[in-house]
Amino acid sequence: MKLEISRRSLFKGVSGVGLLSASSALLGRPADAHSVSGAETPGCGPIVETQNGKVRGVLKDGLEEFRGIPYGATTHGSNRFMPPQPVESWTGVREALTCGSPCPQYNPWQVFYVDPQPMSEDCLVLNVWSPADRDKSEPLPVMVWIHGGGFSSESGGTPAYAGDGLAKSGNVVVVSLNHRLNIFGYSYLMEGASDRFANSANLGHQDLVQALKWVRDNIEQFGGDPSNVTIFGESGGGAKVSSLIAMPSAQPLFHKAIVQSGSQLRAGTPEEGMAMARRVYKHLDVKVGDVEALQAFSTNTILQTFLTLSGQPMDDGSMPRYETIVDGNWLPHHPFDVQAPEFAATIPMMIGTTKEEDSLFLGEQMKGDLSTDEKIVDTLLASSFRSAAQPRSYYENLVQLYRKQMPALSPERLFIQISTDNGWRRPAIKQAELKLAAGGPPVFMYEFAWQSPYMDDEWAFHGIDLPYMLGHPDHSPGQDGDSQPLREDADPDGNRYKLADSATKAWAAFARTGNPSTAALEWPEYDLDDRKTMIFDANCTVVSDPRGFAREAMS
Repeated sequence: MKLEISRRSLFKGVSGVGLLSASSALLGRPADAHSVSGAETPGCGPIVETQNGKVRGVLKDGLEEFRGIPYGATTHGSNRFMPPQPVESWTGVREALTCGSPCPQYNPWQVFYVDPQPMSEDCLVLNVWSPADRDKSEPLPVMVWIHGGGFSSESGGTPAYAGDGLAKSGNVVVVSLNHRLNIFGYSYLMEGASDRFANSANLGHQDLVQALKWVRDNIEQFGGDPSNVTIFGESGGGAKVSSLIAMPSAQPLFHKAIVQSGSQLRAGTPEEGMAMARRVYKHLDVKVGDVEALQAFSTNTILQTFLTLSGQPMDDGSMPRYETIVDGNWLPHHPFDVQAPEFAATIPMMIGTTKEEDSLFLGEQMKGDLSTDEKIVDTLLASSFRSAAQPRSYYENLVQLYRKQMPALSPERLFIQISTDNGWRRPAIKQAELKLAAGGPPVFMYEFAWQSPYMDDEWAFHGIDLPYMLGHPDHSPGQDGDSQPLREDADPDGNRYKLADSATKAWAAFARTGNPSTAALEWPEYDLDDRKTMIFDANCTVVSDPRGFAREAMS
């Protein structure tokens, strides 16, 4: 089963003209990597010497922050569709006070995951947060955050993804980063191309590997331990983590992994990648394999091509998607399919989902006619875009089963629970089972059940875990505008702050020791006998095999 994780899938019916105008407004002059925000004064912050030169950050709220540090050269021009190139060293001190440019994209989630910097192909940058009062003789665990947005949008510079809360609460070093996306990062262009592009598959993931090499070579200067690196990501970021576990070039560079709402079992095939690439060549009237011609187009032209083609179905009727490709080199096999990668046997993992992921994606369907079981089945069949096609009888049996086991659910919640368990929870459990079969260090499972105001109700929707595990419980992850007053009304006792403290400390404990248990939260290993799972809510509890009836029916 292939998992399609792309927040933009919601927007596949949006007019291409509207997308083009939005992206044109976002594309601008590349952000000045040496610029300084008005709230910070250059010349007085902490200075760290990297292998490429000195960088100056800022001391803020007990943390040393460094933003916009380049880990790769520009990907524009002759570097486009090429493996990431090394950074040229600089003299003097480089101001690292502003997050660098996000990579070219159209981000339909700008309401929630807005990056204030203009886009540019000079975007291979990362950010570092380190506790300022750390014991300099004891390097801290390193947590490398990989953003979501499928493989097409978002960035590490998004304020919602700032690592300060986690670094401070967990006493860890946090790194976030940007990498190439969509056509720029995940085009499979080898068909008919010259030998120069023989290594140009999975470029977005090659960027991630380059960033991890930067961490290996430099993070000790920022107080981090290069021998204790955890990669973690949510949604598309979780899928990227899943693929990195299967990439030989990445494996020596990290030691633990957390997959949040993004368990990717299968990647794309070369045939699927070539079909996507041929559409690009055809749209731009370029001969298949002439990658040099693609390098000559402007950034805007390539981005507009992505936007136009994103709304046009493939020949088989499926919607286009950018993803990692099993190219036999960078990614020699599917991430978690038939068996886990051998490397999975050497690392501990955390895997989980939110309880009602699809309440974020299927709001329109929730507003539709769900008055009968037959109509619920109709809607499930029409909206199961992340899981393999199933016969109608499969969903009919599930609806009857959930009706029996969870009779209090409204039609809307019944629909969302089945869709979430089938499209998100099932692959997460499968990934955990494959990891267990591989042996080695343990796997820990969780479900994030905390609900927040959304869609005229409260839901544990996709992404609701982010403000809590990143230590920003008052950030709005849902479509409720400035929802702080709404959350105060729904949570007068301030349980969200206790939840954020529990989550950040558990994530940091896992990064530190490979076990997320803390003094306040005992988190047992997952196994096939009890399937103990941590439920994150106002009161965190361990439940054996939550909704096991569904797991058995869907297995």
